[in-house]
Amino acid sequence: MIKKILAISLIAFSLLSVGCHAQSDTPLMLQKQSRVGQPLTQADIERFSRAFDAVRELYVDDVDDQTILDNAIQGMMTGLDPHSEYLNEEDLDDLKTMTDGEFCGLGIEITTNHGVVQVITPLDDSPAIKAGIKAGDYIVKVNGKSVRGMKLNDVMKEMRGDKGTQVTLMIVRKGIDKPLNITVTRDMISLKSVKYQVMAKYYGYIRVSRFQSDTGDAVKDAIAQLQIKTNHQLRGVILDLRNNPGGLLTASIDVSSAFLDLNKMRYDQNVVYTKGRADDSNYQGKANGKDLLMGMPLIVLVNSGSASAAEIVAGALQDQKRALIVGTRTFGKGSVQTLLPLDAEDKTAIKLTTARYYTPSGRSIQAKGIVPDIVIKEMEIPKTVKSAPEYWESESSLDGHLDQEDTTPPIASAKADKADQQLLKTISTDQKKARKAALIYRDYQLYEALNLLKGLSAVTTYP
Repeated sequence: MIKKILAISLIAFSLLSVGCHAQSDTPLMLQKQSRVGQPLTQADIERFSRAFDAVRELYVDDVDDQTILDNAIQGMMTGLDPHSEYLNEEDLDDLKTMTDGEFCGLGIEITTNHGVVQVITPLDDSPAIKAGIKAGDYIVKVNGKSVRGMKLNDVMKEMRGDKGTQVTLMIVRKGIDKPLNITVTRDMISLKSVKYQVMAKYYGYIRVSRFQSDTGDAVKDAIAQLQIKTNHQLRGVILDLRNNPGGLLTASIDVSSAFLDLNKMRYDQNVVYTKGRADDSNYQGKANGKDLLMGMPLIVLVNSGSASAAEIVAGALQDQKRALIVGTRTFGKGSVQTLLPLDAEDKTAIKLTTARYYTPSGRSIQAKGIVPDIVIKEMEIPKTVKSAPEYWESESSLDGHLDQEDTTPPIASAKADKADQQLLKTISTDQKKARKAALIYRDYQLYEALNLLKGLSAVTTYP
C-alpha cells in the first residue's frame, strides 16, 4: 500500500528548512479512468527509449543509467509546477534530518524562478538573519560562483557545509544600487516555531515562524502565559505570521482552533478544505477546541512572505470574522503536495501537487493570496534610492504555477455586518506619531497593529 503523506508544502524544498508533511493511513488511489488524453503508445515508449540510449551511448561524457533515469523523472516533475519535484536518496536524507527540528546550515527558505535564486524568508534567530539577509533578497553568487540558471538542488549543494564554516553570498537587494557581499557562518538551527511577549502592559504578541507538529500546543501555552504575565488582564493579541513559509496542515488547524468558538463559526466549523482528482485528496479540516481568548480582539499580521499553512490560518480567521487581517497581500500558495515513495526501501520519492485548498467560505487563494482587511505597508524606501529588478513577488509570478481556479460556490453566504464596518471607521491613528515611534520599535507594521488592537479593545465587550 502506498503511504500518503499529505502536506501544505513550503515555497520550495529549500536548502535549510523542513517541508511540511502530515501522515495519513489512506492510500492514494490513482484514478486511471480519469486520466487526461490517450494512453502511451508503443511509439511513445520507443521514443523515450531512443533518447535514453542516445544519452548513454553518444553523450560527450560517460553518464550512468541511474543518473539518466533520475534526470528524466526530475524533468517530468519540473514541467508540472514549481512545487512538484523528484527527491533522490540524498534529498530524502536531508528532509529526514531537518524534520527532527534541528540541523546545521544558514537558515533560509529559498526558491528559484527565471534562473534567479530568491530568499523567501530567513528563519528566526538563524545565522542568515543575524548576518543581515532579508526576505526578498536575490542570491547571485555563492563563494564567488554564479548561481544564475542553476537548479535549486545544485544551489543547495553549494551552500551546504559543516558547523563553524563560512559561506559568502553576493546579494542583490531592492533599494540598494550595488550588490552586497554577506558572509554567513553555518551553525546548528533549532526550529522553535513560537515566541511571545507582552506589549504595552495589557496586550499580547505571538510570533509563529512556521507550522510544526507542536506549534498548536505552543500557541496555546503562549496564550496561557500571556494571561499570567498580564495578571489575567489581557486585552487582545497580535498573531504575527509575516515571513511564515508554511508547514503542517494539522498545525494550521490547531492554531486556528485556539481562536475559534465552535458555537459562533459561520461556515460549518471548517478551517480549510482541499479538492483534488483522487478521492482521498478531498479533505475537510474542522476546528477543534475552543476560543482561548474568549472573544477578545485578535489581529493577524501577514505579508508577501506568508504562505501556505500561514495563509490557511489567516483565511480561516478572516472568513469566520474572528480576526482583523493586517499587513500586505500574502504569497498565494494554495496547493497541497503529497510525498510518494518510488521504491520499496523509501530511498527515492516524488513530491507531487495533488490538490488545491480553500478557505471556509470557498475561496481558493492559489496565485491570488489573502488580501488584508487593512493594508499597512512596511516603511517605504526613499524614492531617490534605486531598486533592484523585481523578478517575482508572489506565487502568481513563478514559472508554471497553478492557475487561479474559479472559486467553488461558498458553503454559506455572509455579508459584512454593518457593526463591523462601523467598528473599522472608529479606529484611527496619528500617522506622524506612528512613523516616529516606528523608528524606535524598528517595526512600523507591528506598531500600527498595536494601535489598531488598542482601538478594538476600547470598543469591544468580552468576558
